[in-house]
Amino acid sequence: MVCGNGGKSLVIARPVVALSPVSKRAMSTEVVEVPPSHSGIFSMERILAALMLPLFPTALFVHNATIDYALAATVALHVHWGLHVVVEDYARPFVVGETLSKLCAKSVYLVSILMFAGLLHFNYADVGITKAFEMIWAL
Repeated sequence: MVCGNGGKSLVIARPVVALSPVSKRAMSTEVVEVPPSHSGIFSMERILAALMLPLFPTALFVHNATIDYALAATVALHVHWGLHVVVEDYARPFVVGETLSKLCAKSVYLVSILMFAGLLHFNYADVGITKAFEMIWAL
């Protein structure tokens, strides 16, 4: 008798944990589609937001075409990403239907392009964004 086990053998006749065979899927070379990751876009949004921080105070004091076009590009991109997120969240196919969801997604691009074109035209044909704000604040 060993340690009070009542004379039973200490050798286990069958395994306690049964090991399963390796699945066929784990061994296959099939390409599995991974859902798209939006971390790259999120990082770009944060970088753009950080770049906009010094741009706005600079625009208050420096009135030239470079600042005007930089403002047009950053504001248009920032608004586009914001509208895109709103449409993704609230115009899902489950909520508004497949057709309206696709229409809303395409309209974000249309609105963004028109806004960017309008800002570029305003900078080229008029006084520019920075001078326009200075003129408004001078009233």
